[in-house]
Amino acid sequence: MTRSIAVLLVPVFTALTTTHAFETSIGGVYQDFGISGSVQSNGTSIDVENTLGLKDDSTVGGFLRMDGDKHHLWFRYLSVDYQGDVTLAVNIQFQGQTFTASSRVTSAFEYDKYELQYHYDLFNRTHFSISPLFKVDLYDAKVRIQDSTNNLNENYSQSIPIPSLGLNVRYDPNEYFHLYGQVNGIAFDDNSFVEYQAVIGVTPIQYISLEIGYLKKTIEYDDTVDIIDIEEDGWFAGVAFTYAF
Repeated sequence: MTRSIAVLLVPVFTALTTTHAFETSIGGVYQDFGISGSVQSNGTSIDVENTLGLKDDSTVGGFLRMDGDKHHLWFRYLSVDYQGDVTLAVNIQFQGQTFTASSRVTSAFEYDKYELQYHYDLFNRTHFSISPLFKVDLYDAKVRIQDSTNNLNENYSQSIPIPSLGLNVRYDPNEYFHLYGQVNGIAFDDNSFVEYQAVIGVTPIQYISLEIGYLKKTIEYDDTVDIIDIEEDGWFAGVAFTYAF
């Protein structure tokens, strides 16, 4: 998949760098998300919110955007960490081990996410554009459950590449303000991925832009033994430095 994506990027990058208006933006992002759903690995289905008490501990990342007249290529990286510390109300099984009710367990659901997105302005007017998009997300995920009293510490790791198709709609009423919405997803067999977001941005001074947005996504991954079925949603904010060539 990596080689195929690289081959596809060559004409996109060429189109971007040869356009009359070419902007590059680099910045950072912080998000505050909640998580719900369940995970399962060689055991029972475990509710990550109500059973493990997982909460967002820290989420930081960065991005690089390359925008031409109609071509847009975006890269994004996020490091996400949900942590839990609870006394179990029920028995659970994970990685072949039983964690008993009344035991105090600490847990984590962590992932590094690498995003690559290309969208093309199929419909483009002075202040408004509609763009079909192709996106690839690579999740390097890890689930950990630990019971120090009974000397149990089990982990499950999985890399999940997710290609998806969608639509990006953007409105720029002037040079100081912009907003856009986006939805993308894919479904096959017992697996699915759906993501949508809405973003408001301002450019208070030249070269600097600020954005705040809301994002929600669901991931259903099933390889029979291991199942990840989660939903995330929340707010995020970012700051970017933009330079036009």
